[in-house]
Amino acid sequence: MAGNPASGASSAKKWVMLAIAAFVFVFAVTTYFVKAPHRPLRVAVMTWGGAGPGFVGKEKKLFGNLDVEFYILDDTKQRQAAYQSGDFEVYLTNPDQHPKETQLGLPGKMFMLSDFSDGADGLIARPDIKDVASLRGKRVAYTQGTASDFMLSKALASAGLSRSDVHLVELDDPNTAGVALLSGEVDAAISWEPMMSQATEGGRARILFTSRDVPNAIIGVFIAKDSLLDDRPRLRSFVEGWQKSVAYYNDHQDESLAIMAKAFKVTPTDMKGMMSGLRLASQSDNAAYFVSQNGQPTKMDMFTADAAAYWKSIGLMRKDQKTPDRWVRDDTGLLYRNPG
Repeated sequence: MAGNPASGASSAKKWVMLAIAAFVFVFAVTTYFVKAPHRPLRVAVMTWGGAGPGFVGKEKKLFGNLDVEFYILDDTKQRQAAYQSGDFEVYLTNPDQHPKETQLGLPGKMFMLSDFSDGADGLIARPDIKDVASLRGKRVAYTQGTASDFMLSKALASAGLSRSDVHLVELDDPNTAGVALLSGEVDAAISWEPMMSQATEGGRARILFTSRDVPNAIIGVFIAKDSLLDDRPRLRSFVEGWQKSVAYYNDHQDESLAIMAKAFKVTPTDMKGMMSGLRLASQSDNAAYFVSQNGQPTKMDMFTADAAAYWKSIGLMRKDQKTPDRWVRDDTGLLYRNPG
């Protein structure tokens, strides 16, 4: 009996459709696994000189084949939320934030220092307030639970004062705190550059205390999710690209300052002032914080323990909250060479 032509045509059509579907599936899977490593690495930073090398490296193509995108979010809570929601794989924070961020459930680990504040953070006050001791009973603006808070504790302690000796005014970020001082809403504020320099121009405010008075108390650090930490080629590309960017800044400061100023929307003069108050972290700095010597605690171990004790003392961490290791231990020297 002769076959049905229509049936044969229908069967052939089905085979064609199946072949197309299989091709689409294979193409999609291949695209995912082949192209995924080349997806843009999105990094959240703040208006801070320590983040500046990233924009230099992006402009000068120092990250090689790694496509990196930097986004400026000055509000700490907004930056944390965006990172936690999946908008970013990496964000710039401070290691003193680490214990609290653990309690908040933020994913990832710290893996690279950006800078050490050396005068770029500080306590500024009305010009008639001569020293930190004179702040007793005065209104002081700060950003709770951030490096600003940590800096406030150091400043008050330098004069034998505690938080209960002043009237604390919580504001969203250090820039807003500086504006509140200039508008007369508060008597003093914990702020940062370039706001500190802008506020003290013409004698409108006085600097009472800066991070230069407490070396290595305010540090910038990058934290990343496992999607980057588990992808060592991408992680290595970012670390090496960042180190090349720092080296480029050191060798071409005028050009780099112009690139940074454009990114942060400040003047080159203000940008220069921002950078003068910090020291960019070197490869050996990173090794000192992330590489254990002879099984001894790293500097990051000690720093986070000190920060946790402070947050617990003011009720921003539970007393029973432990501080798990949430930083990369690079004892193999994969990312950083041992300090020489």
